[in-house]
Amino acid sequence: YSAFSWIPLMPADQCEYSIKYRFLGGNPYHRPTYLKENRRWVYFSEGEELFKERMKDYHRLDLHIEQRWNYKSWNLLAYWDIQNLIGTKNISGYNYNDDGTITEQPQFGRMIAGGVVVEF
Repeated sequence: YSAFSWIPLMPADQCEYSIKYRFLGGNPYHRPTYLKENRRWVYFSEGEELFKERMKDYHRLDLHIEQRWNYKSWNLLAYWDIQNLIGTKNISGYNYNDDGTITEQPQFGRMIAGGVVVEF
């Protein structure tokens, strides 16, 4: 049993599981205008409300698993942290290319981290 007890969801002396869901409305932004004759993106603000557009909504689900084994004079802690468990394609911004096209700039997708901590 002790050889496999470090695997997630296996029992230990102390186990802790936590889930965090984040939801944020889209950030406001102002879309620039592409001038073909200059091949440049420019911002116009006359007679126009600034930052009236919004990016896509942001949401993600995080999972954290922590297991602790207590010994006489020390403790062993193992953890797994999975961010963006559902794999949502959140957008951090837009790239305005020189040819007049707009591409989305994505954030990191799913990220898994784990580790071991020895406490004395």
